[in-house]
Amino acid sequence: MNIPVFHDDQHGTAIICAAGLINACLLTGRRLDEVKVVVNGAGAAAIACTELMKAMGVRHDNVIMCDREGVIYQGREDINQWQSAHAAATDRRTLTEALNGADVFLGLGGDGLWRAAQLRPRIYHPRAVRSAADGAGALRRRQGGDGFGRRDQADPRHGGVPPAAARAAEPDDVRAQPRL
Repeated sequence: MNIPVFHDDQHGTAIICAAGLINACLLTGRRLDEVKVVVNGAGAAAIACTELMKAMGVRHDNVIMCDREGVIYQGREDINQWQSAHAAATDRRTLTEALNGADVFLGLGGDGLWRAAQLRPRIYHPRAVRSAADGAGALRRRQGGDGFGRRDQADPRHGGVPPAAARAAEPDDVRAQPRL
C-alpha cells in the first residue's frame, strides 16, 4: 500500500492515552519524566501506548508492563520481541506488586485482570488513566462528565472496571473512558 495506515486499536488508543496522560500531568502538577506508569496489558494497543509515552518523555525505567501472567520483567522467557522491548528491571512479579507507588495505571488488558480495590492502597496520590482495548475516549474529571451529558455509563462490551467502581476505589482519579 502506498498510503499511510492508521490502526484504531493501536494508534487511536495510543493517541487518546497520550492526550489523557498529558492532561492528567497538567491537572496534577506532574512531569512526564517523573511519572511512574503501570500498563496492564501487553498486546498491540498496550505496546503502542507504551512506545508513545516513552517517546513523549516517560522514562523506560518508570514503566512496568503486565500481561495475564504478571510483570514483563527482564529475563522472562515467555514473552515476544515486542514485549521484551518493554521488559522492566524489577523484582516485582504481579500486577498488585507493580501498582505499589504508581502514579498512572493504564488498563489495556482483557476482562477480569484487575479490580478497582487493587488501586486504592497502592498508588501514591493516584491518578489512574485507563482505557479498554479499543479505548477511544474522553478524559473525564471526577464530577465533570464527558461534556456530552454522559457521566457513569459503561459499555459492557469493553473490559475494565465501570466508572462507579473506579471512583469508589479512588474518588479523585483522572480517567480516560472507552467509547460510550
